[in-house]
Amino acid sequence: MCFACSVAPANAANFATLREIEGRLKSIKNIEKITKTMKIVASTRLNKAQRAMTLSRAYGETSEAVFGQAETKPLEGLKTLYIVASSDKGLCGGIHSGLSKATRRMIMEKPDADIVVLGEKSKGQLSRSNEDNLVLSFAGVGKDVPTFAEAQAIADQICQLPTDYASIKIVYNKFINAQAYEPTTVEAFSEEAIIQSPNVVAFEVDSEVLANLREYALANSLYWALAEGHACEISNASKNAGDMIQRFQILYNRQRQAAITGELVEIITGATASEDISIHPFLYKDSCIHKRCFFCFPSPITLNVCGFPLAPVRSIVTIYISIHELNGAITSPSLTNSSIISFLSTVSVLFPFSSRVKAPFPYRKFYRALDVNTVS
Repeated sequence: MCFACSVAPANAANFATLREIEGRLKSIKNIEKITKTMKIVASTRLNKAQRAMTLSRAYGETSEAVFGQAETKPLEGLKTLYIVASSDKGLCGGIHSGLSKATRRMIMEKPDADIVVLGEKSKGQLSRSNEDNLVLSFAGVGKDVPTFAEAQAIADQICQLPTDYASIKIVYNKFINAQAYEPTTVEAFSEEAIIQSPNVVAFEVDSEVLANLREYALANSLYWALAEGHACEISNASKNAGDMIQRFQILYNRQRQAAITGELVEIITGATASEDISIHPFLYKDSCIHKRCFFCFPSPITLNVCGFPLAPVRSIVTIYISIHELNGAITSPSLTNSSIISFLSTVSVLFPFSSRVKAPFPYRKFYRALDVNTVS
């Protein structure tokens, strides 16, 4: 009755701990499934974004080549407009902060320049340092792969600004590869700059056509910048998803290790409590009769009272004697009764039910080790 009362509270606490660990393991497994799905989705979106970026890059490079051959130059004496091609999306590393830093450096060179921000991320960062330079902002950018229609709508709003600008520069993240990107600028010329191009005035072009050309060229450059930035964001988000999976995998492994350690602690604690109550008073008797009763005539009842099942005790002693035979120490004076009992207690606590050896019990070798001369 006393034995049950002393062990029950410890077992109850251990069971509660195991249930808590089991719940944590289930939560981590669910999170692992979610992050794996995130990685698959991010990989699919990355391929889609890269295809859109390739198409937009062809448009943008062709547009630049046209104005390069027209020898279009920025005007002088007017303000500069910076269009920051950001988005509303987060969880993609330093994509947006890199754009904001690059824009701040440009504003330091031209403090009177105006800023148009595409996306809430860079808007929030630039509004803290360059609020006076912000003239227009757009929200809802970057929810999906950019389209030319979206770029055209943004360009139409920018063209309606009352200020005439000498130069329009679009600040965006240039996609280098899946692991690298860099803030870059692309020039979008104003209508006046296009009109004054040497190779454009050589032809008689209607002013309305030039206005449409200017708006189309701006939309083209915006589409290019948004597609490149979107590819960078998806690539970085995919990388972050992989890092997140790795972090949660480490957390999962730690929780699993904690669960296994908790079970081992429970086993060791229970065996130690059993040893303290019933093993020591019986095993530490030095009488040869008690030794012979315990080891020469073992019975399930006697061994259960001592806390050891029959098969593991025989296996432990067999392993112990075999080790000392290999070391040539079976008759060593250091092989005392207390060292054997200490060995039995330690090994039985750590591995109470691990062995299933069916070899005969080595009575004579064991009594020889205990310096017992009479063996029946």
